[in-house]
Amino acid sequence: MKKIISLILSILLYSQFTFADCLKPITYLETGATTQCSGFLFTKEAELENREKLVQYDYLVKINKKQDELVNILNDRTINLMKQVSLAEENGKFNTYVNIGFFVLGSLITGYIASNVNR
Repeated sequence: MKKIISLILSILLYSQFTFADCLKPITYLETGATTQCSGFLFTKEAELENREKLVQYDYLVKINKKQDELVNILNDRTINLMKQVSLAEENGKFNTYVNIGFFVLGSLITGYIASNVNR
């Protein structure tokens, strides 16, 4: 009878210990120690790095927003430059023909003047 009662008590105590909630959010563990809580175990270096990242989180969010704004501005500039290039190409074709026409007209006028100078 003692064995049955001790077995029942040990099962009850074991189940309460293993399924207990973590009362402390942070618990210091020594090497080889066990805990009833589940979670992540960090080294001191990893914990320090994680803490620094949390401290800098707001700053990094602001930087990210600024970078997104800059990317949007640069995309708009690129689109505007591409439009300007296409307009310049269209205008350049027209200007080429106009420049050729003025050159031919200037050559004809210069030739006419030069031929009448000797007279």
